[in-house]
Amino acid sequence: MVKRATLSLFGLLLATLAGCASTQSAGGTPAYVNGTWMGGTTTGASTMVVVLRQTGNNLTGTLSGAGTAADGPIEGTVDSNSIQLKQRSAFRQTPLLKASCEQISGNLGDSVVTLRRATPYTVDGTWMGATSGGLSKIVLVLQQTGNNVTGTLSGAGAVDGPIDGTTDGKTIQLRERGGFRGTPQLKVSCEQISGPLYDGSTVTLRRVP
Repeated sequence: MVKRATLSLFGLLLATLAGCASTQSAGGTPAYVNGTWMGGTTTGASTMVVVLRQTGNNLTGTLSGAGTAADGPIEGTVDSNSIQLKQRSAFRQTPLLKASCEQISGNLGDSVVTLRRATPYTVDGTWMGATSGGLSKIVLVLQQTGNNVTGTLSGAGAVDGPIDGTTDGKTIQLRERGGFRGTPQLKVSCEQISGPLYDGSTVTLRRVP
């Protein structure tokens, strides 16, 4: 009985708290929430698994471990610091939960839910941005294997083409695959790559979710 009550808590989040849900629309640069999330509530030891696929501000995915009333396909929206989910086949939805690239959390009324990434994020994907020196529409496509990175760079002029590099999760260093020119170490988060370049300009690239 205790386990069943625990499993129903996230179902309550999707159901009985729907009347408390905000109608605020998602906006701004969205937090990067693509991936698998695991966690539970402060009133139980159950493990919930949320798998999210993100396209811009829009989300689709699945929920499991929250009980039969809530488990199944879900969808929702995310903005720069909040996320809202609902069952795909119903109108029941969560209130706005806090969202960052590392944690999703929020108050359910009688409890608090906390979900964390099941595995660390990678720099896989497409990044777009510009430099303070005037280069615009830089597109960086990266694939990470361990601490090694390969990919392509476009929009940067003479250095466009295949690149490789290394990352430690907090910094990234890239270079032309066929040459020796490389960047200094740049700061990296799951949503942004930024830092100074050797020519005195700075670069800011944001992940395209």
